[in-house]
Amino acid sequence: AGYSLRLADATLRNEASGTLELLRGGISYYSGTCTLQNDGLITKVSPDPNNPTTASISGVPITNRGRIEVVSGTLNLTTLTQTDGETRIRRNAVLNLSNPLTLQGGKLTGAGRLNGAVANSTGEATFAAGIDDPDLNPLGILTLNGNLTQNNDTVVEVELAGTDNSDPANPQYDRLVVIGASGRTVQLNGTLRVKGRDGYLPQTGDTFDILVRSGGSWSRTGAFHTVEVDPDTLPCVGFEVQYLADRVRLVAQALGGPDVNRDGCVDDADLLAVLFAFGQTGGGLAEDVNCDGVVDDADLLGVLFNFGNGCD
Repeated sequence: AGYSLRLADATLRNEASGTLELLRGGISYYSGTCTLQNDGLITKVSPDPNNPTTASISGVPITNRGRIEVVSGTLNLTTLTQTDGETRIRRNAVLNLSNPLTLQGGKLTGAGRLNGAVANSTGEATFAAGIDDPDLNPLGILTLNGNLTQNNDTVVEVELAGTDNSDPANPQYDRLVVIGASGRTVQLNGTLRVKGRDGYLPQTGDTFDILVRSGGSWSRTGAFHTVEVDPDTLPCVGFEVQYLADRVRLVAQALGGPDVNRDGCVDDADLLAVLFAFGQTGGGLAEDVNCDGVVDDADLLGVLFNFGNGCD
């Protein structure tokens, strides 16, 4: 709609089968207690892609369990809490938030720009640059003009299809760029999940700057407590996470083989490493000698059958 709807002591519900399309104008608070509950689709679209428009939902708190998608132009929101579903910002689109986006579940995805803070204070939520659709920038560079706070259950998903991100319209891996005033705060926590795409396998030493501070200073604290590597798309690949002054970088490492600690000698240290990791599952485990996604008897045998190789 191109006009404004004003709410007075009202609750607006967009059911799971519903679509609320905003072209320009929007919805605003008038009086009383007003809320918007979204279980369907709220979409911001510019009628003419060459003439981006702005729409707003102002003064009305939104709870999202469906999908909010900024297709083109700019969407202004005052307060957004997401408990499930997805908030998606397409390339060249902008989402402006007056208050921090509270992510308690679901996903924040996209390749556009979010002006406002993001707080994963409670619950399990996923932050993933790019959009899970082959026609909509599946690999993306998402720009955040605000602070970022993550909790212990937060998941950050990164997909890799190459090392070259020189073309922002066609990046080869996902990246989050933090911009804006100096003193931005980024508090990392939770799980970093890494997947391959389009059959790409990194070579040892390949680097991926997955979180970058562009311009100004920042205060980055914390770290990912877990790194999960998808064994189906990235078999026998692990990653070192480097927390540098202006970026967080992944460095690819080859895994597999009986020399678990890569010291050139298959010995007691490698056997103990497998024993201590026995039963662990997932990708990126150095102790997974045969790269089948689980540390088990086969890995112990792999070390034992090669015991003494490379040792003086």
